[in-house]
Amino acid sequence: GIAKLLGVPVLDAYKAHLDLSSINLKVGGLALHDGDIPLRQLGLGSRRMLLCGIQKMGLEDGHITLFDEVEFGLEPHRITRLIKHVREDQRGQYFLTTHSPTVLRELTVKELYVAHSKGGVVQIISAAKEGLEELELQGKIRSSTEAFLAKKVVVCEGATEVGFIRGFDDHQVGKGKDPLSYHGVALLDSRGGSKIKDLAKAFKSLCYDVSVLADADAEDQFSTGDAAELVKLGVPVHIWSDKLSLEERAFQDLPWASVLVSLRLAQNELGYPVLDQVRSKLQEALDQDLEKWTESAKLRNAIGVAAKKGAWFKDTTRGDLWFKAVSPAFNDDAFLKANLALRLEALWNWAEHV
Repeated sequence: GIAKLLGVPVLDAYKAHLDLSSINLKVGGLALHDGDIPLRQLGLGSRRMLLCGIQKMGLEDGHITLFDEVEFGLEPHRITRLIKHVREDQRGQYFLTTHSPTVLRELTVKELYVAHSKGGVVQIISAAKEGLEELELQGKIRSSTEAFLAKKVVVCEGATEVGFIRGFDDHQVGKGKDPLSYHGVALLDSRGGSKIKDLAKAFKSLCYDVSVLADADAEDQFSTGDAAELVKLGVPVHIWSDKLSLEERAFQDLPWASVLVSLRLAQNELGYPVLDQVRSKLQEALDQDLEKWTESAKLRNAIGVAAKKGAWFKDTTRGDLWFKAVSPAFNDDAFLKANLALRLEALWNWAEHV
């Protein structure tokens, strides 16, 4: 009955039976079987669920029970069932530790505590502590779950930034640097500039190390005042100069060879009508052959706007592909002095040294 309640498949009925393959001089061979199958042959998750159910039957009033890494060996649907099963037991108190997004999504803010250990000092912070109500953490636990499991969080304006930084991470590893994962960094897609400030404040309030990477082209979404407020709270804000988006800044700063590589990626591999989209922004005639385009500030600006409006790189995968296509530029000493490279380097320094 306990097994079925917790989603463990039962083929027949449990009974004591000799488990011939486990008999030796030191260990008895009498074990529970499901029909003729020893329960030790169940999968790890099924064995854990069954063990939890049996142990729960023996708990007394006022018990304190610890589940370490509660998700270990369990599929998401079983995690959901186990947490519901535990939550219904009002006889005592359960402590669950986890590194699983699935577990976090099942918890309410009143049940969730974040543990930090820095310099030998441990902090345990309630997600429902007084003063956090306005940050609406419950929704953020659902939408930004993975970031809660990191030590440091980079709140990115969108998926393009996440993909671009992933590519930059690979580039840095290729140069012998430790990856962002080594430094405990999670890249969080805020899905729009208007959500950046609240997300950054929420994670900062729970004592995460937080940084922001954002465009500067939409004052009504993420304003100069928003950035200043976060900086005052101890959240570094990395934005592109001249009030530009990532695409616009990149096409201003990249060497012309990398601009052409980007155009070929967008047109030939990603399937965008690059010629038509750039021409509509430039309002001038352009050669059908991208390779014959002549560099100019006006053309660079038109390409940046077309890339942004046309959403050439507007998801994590395409942002990553774009960085990998232009990564040779990051070996160019002149480019490394441009705003795009300087802001990425500043973000990396934060990840390494905070």
